[in-house]
Amino acid sequence: MGKTVGLNIKIDPGSSLPVFIQIVDAVSKGVEKGAITPGTRLPATRTLAATLGVATNTVAKAYRELERHGVVQGRGRLGTYVLDRDQAATHRAAGAYSRSMKSLGHSLEEAQDYLAYAWS
Repeated sequence: MGKTVGLNIKIDPGSSLPVFIQIVDAVSKGVEKGAITPGTRLPATRTLAATLGVATNTVAKAYRELERHGVVQGRGRLGTYVLDRDQAATHRAAGAYSRSMKSLGHSLEEAQDYLAYAWS
């Protein structure tokens, strides 16, 4: 898969930003600057939570937000990995389509049918 990265995240307890957003911002900036490369495995939520002195759920929420934005992909017990730009764009497009079809009340099968029709 990829190497696991140690993140250098500084939490500012006096910040008006919630801690999970501070984590999201730090990881996103690391990816944008190339300090965290595609394929890199992020630390496990418990590990990062212990390192930062925050609740595990806070890190899990940050990782979910990063996944929602297409920065990372959670792979269950295998970990959370940084996506490359093409993967991220594809992930965002799929997420947008999925949310749109769900909001319109369509099932997964119907969404697949519409996509197959549009593809041809």
